[in-house]
Amino acid sequence: MKRTAHLLTVTLCSAALLASCSQAPAAPEQAASPDQASTAPAVSVRSQILDLAQQPELQDPDIQRILRDNADDAALLERLQGKRPTEGPALQAQGLSGRALYTYGVATGSVSYYWNERAAPNYSGLNWGYDGCSVPQWILDRSETARTYKAKFHQPCIVHDFGYRNASAITSNWAVGQGYRLLVDQAFGRNMDRVCAGVSNYFSRVKCYAVSYAFEKAVTLGGFNKLDL
Repeated sequence: MKRTAHLLTVTLCSAALLASCSQAPAAPEQAASPDQASTAPAVSVRSQILDLAQQPELQDPDIQRILRDNADDAALLERLQGKRPTEGPALQAQGLSGRALYTYGVATGSVSYYWNERAAPNYSGLNWGYDGCSVPQWILDRSETARTYKAKFHQPCIVHDFGYRNASAITSNWAVGQGYRLLVDQAFGRNMDRVCAGVSNYFSRVKCYAVSYAFEKAVTLGGFNKLDL
């Protein structure tokens, strides 16, 4: 899955630290302004993520970068708390039928569904090849986190490869393809989250969710020109 390489490098290797936010309380009996009201949830998210980042079990440098560099993202907090839905939204493939609908179902389905269909495909001519989670060797050399989760997320990466490699079965339109790509990326995240949900130790599970978030973010930001259309 070579499309993750650059963005995964940025996510796991960026050293930027976000400054903490603070906000003065409103004067007694003074209603909060719309601006204050709109920023309150973000501050709460940041506080919870940065509090979690203080835990001794989460001091791995790569995990720290993910937590601190994305401390304002409510989606990350939802992920860390194990609250992200493991099932996808209702089918968003209006107008698809036959081979295209089948391809969409495999590309956005579970790992087990992928392997069942690969064993006996309903349609010929689809690309079932994969390269898994492609991470540059220099990152693997310096990061135990990258080595660990390259292996843990190998199966979700295979399904994600199928989705990108068979985009032409869905559409030849670049703009439509980008909407399809985002659904494939979300399914990738759900499949990684299913792996994480099976981790029994709480802090190991949190680590897994943090890396799942980073992998999904990498492909979402960097995969716009990677579809095989």
